[in-house]
Amino acid sequence: MGRHLFWIDEFRALPPGWSSSFGANLLFNATPRTDAAGNGGGYSISNNLNTAGGVGSPDLDPINEFWVHGGIDIAGNTGAGARPAFLWSGSGGIAGRVIFKNASNVLEILRGSTSVATGVALPTGRYLTFLIHVYQANSGGRVRVWIDKTAAATPDLEFNGDTKESTYLAESFSINDFHLTDWDDIVINTMTVAYDTGVGGVAVAGETLTGATSGATAVVTSVKSGNATAGVLYLENWNGTDFQDNEQITTGGTFDADVNAPTADYVSGMEPNSLEPGNEFVMLAVPNGVGNSTQCDMTGSGAQATGVWTLAGQPNDGDQTEIDGKTYTFEATLTNVDGNVHIGASASATIDNLIAAIELGAGAGTDYATAMTIHPTCTGAAGAGDTMDCTANYYGTFGNSISTTDPTDVSGNLSWGGATLSGGTGENYEGVDSVPTGSSIHVETDTAGERDTYKVNMTSVLPAASEIGSITCVQLSMFAFSDLGGITNIQGVVRQTSTDYDSSNFSLPSTVTLANDIRDTQPDGSGGWDRAALVDPAFEVGFEFVA
Repeated sequence: MGRHLFWIDEFRALPPGWSSSFGANLLFNATPRTDAAGNGGGYSISNNLNTAGGVGSPDLDPINEFWVHGGIDIAGNTGAGARPAFLWSGSGGIAGRVIFKNASNVLEILRGSTSVATGVALPTGRYLTFLIHVYQANSGGRVRVWIDKTAAATPDLEFNGDTKESTYLAESFSINDFHLTDWDDIVINTMTVAYDTGVGGVAVAGETLTGATSGATAVVTSVKSGNATAGVLYLENWNGTDFQDNEQITTGGTFDADVNAPTADYVSGMEPNSLEPGNEFVMLAVPNGVGNSTQCDMTGSGAQATGVWTLAGQPNDGDQTEIDGKTYTFEATLTNVDGNVHIGASASATIDNLIAAIELGAGAGTDYATAMTIHPTCTGAAGAGDTMDCTANYYGTFGNSISTTDPTDVSGNLSWGGATLSGGTGENYEGVDSVPTGSSIHVETDTAGERDTYKVNMTSVLPAASEIGSITCVQLSMFAFSDLGGITNIQGVVRQTSTDYDSSNFSLPSTVTLANDIRDTQPDGSGGWDRAALVDPAFEVGFEFVA
């Protein structure tokens, strides 16, 4: 067996069989960081791992969750006693292993001695780095496996029955701030039993649930949902005897109800998928609708709104045109007031002066007032004949609301083609509906405090409620940068029940970077995430640019 290394992270007292020092035979020679009581840090298996013998971990009880990091070269002996693997066990009834190279030379995950997933053949002859996450509770658990795909020869893990590829660029996103290029996992779902026709009190954690007819027993860990009359219980330490539909179940306390297992899907009297292998996925949902706040500007997608202003002859002194609330006044003798434009020697020259005023071009103090400020939403350009083409600065339908009028036209020579610009297409969400390869299509602002929120069609992304065991978190992944001194941070925004909930600040560098706003629970205080909260029409996500 090739050289390999295992170590474990668990913030509690050092369990038996693990060493808090990395000896030379374990490839490292450093003491991991711990707290003042000696808890936490990295623990290495005490065995010598540079041998061809099989390597298993000590008992993990009472640890329920741990991370194993390692490096391994799986070349060498693959006999029954020397297949590279990580094994764990515990008194909670869950044991398992990750075999990097089984008898068929492929990656495999076992729960106890039962194979729950097989994967692909990993490359040999080079060192692979990996991460394993194990969580065990309620007689169920989760195993995640990451392999760092540092060369094209490393294939996708793709455990059997998995559909990771359908998760749409999941590998582009950090998983709880850990980002390797290939990952997969297998979940052993928790044990849950549904009940109804209750006539007593609510079950209490630690009580032993007993089936009056079957003799099945299990320990109650918590009430998943419901009340004394009907609901679902989380269980562990099941004795293996099937619960039966409609049989009485009691705990020795006040709980007294009947098993509710009405169909064949309720195997062993448990809810569908209890204690069955499953998978955990990163489901990527992209914005697909206009939200409550649309304050930023879109560029690079859709079309910009435009309009045409015509000057049939010279304006009178004091005539005015107005674009999106900013008024431009034509003067025979220029005075230094923002908005004032000098009347040129011809209609064409006057149009050129107006264009320069809109964009702060050449001619300040002679063709337009030195006090002039640039137009915030539009640009101007010479059109056909004595006309000016006015164009919204940004793409999208917002430009169709930019007003265009001539409030003072004594000469009768001023005219716009319409009361507003027109032809703008696209919405802000279309600028942020994909993982960017650059920054050509995006939304932007030069004003701190502006925000966008977007609708997200979670109904088409999430599986049916009956297929979801739990939702770990909601992660907003924001690709952003800033080249403005007044905007140095971005905040994630989750909108529920007409209220925006902002994250803390994420610093913005001058080049595009990924900021992940991870929400483990619903920000409105409703507790953990569920499908109903995400498919609610009021649910929106977005961001705010802040100083």
